[in-house]
Order: sequence, then structure tokens, then C-alpha cells
Amino acid sequence: MTSLVQRSRVSASVFLLLVLIVATAMTSGQAQQPDVFLFSYFTGNGEDGLHLARSEDGARWRRVADGRALLAPRWARS
Repeated sequence: MTSLVQRSRVSASVFLLLVLIVATAMTSGQAQQPDVFLFSYFTGNGEDGLHLARSEDGARWRRVADGRALLAPRWARS
């Protein structure tokens, strides 16, 4: 009985090792996405909504969606 338990543990260990090797091989061939910074801002007094800008180095920023507002404000009447 002990021999059977040891064999099943070894089999499980070998199986997990093979899964890890295959998973590593599959992900190593994929191109890594660069990290980016995302900055939210308003223009004027914020009447047109929320804008976003992105940067890969934190020094040069590019407007997202050609500078259009991505979230328009909604005004509720009281």
C-alpha cells in the first residue's frame, strides 16, 4: 500500500512538472506588453468630461482617443 501511495505522489509530481514546463514554453514565445502610465485629466472647467493620456516613460504623454472626452459629465436636475 505504501508503494502505491509513493508511486501516485511521484506521478503527480512529474505531471505538475510537465505542466509547468509546457506553460513556461508557451508564454516565453509571446511578446511582452510594455508597461504604460495612464493619466486622467479635465480641460477647461471639466465641462466636456474626462480625458485620458498615456505614456511609456512618464515624460512624453499622448492623448488617448485623439483628445476626445471618454466620459461625459451628466448633470441631474434638482
